Amino acid sequence: MRADGYGDAAAWPGIRSAFRLADDARGNATIRVSAFAEVFAGGRAVMPKAVVAVDLAGSYEARERSAGLSVLGELLA
Repeated sequence: MRADGYGDAAAWPGIRSAFRLADDARGNATIRVSAFAEVFAGGRAVMPKAVVAVDLAGSYEARERSAGLSVLGELLA
């Protein structure tokens, strides 16, 4: 099972400690930490579509990259 998500930079140390997370490129969890706290304002449970698309567009996986670029193209059109 894999987990993939986003976290606030201010909350990251607490999250890391509470879940005993360690840096491991082979791990099964990816947390993207953002210094832009306003992205998490109001208890956001889902990231904006453009944020996820940019992350996917930067992937090394062809399917993910293609999906991200496709959504970015739609958003820019």
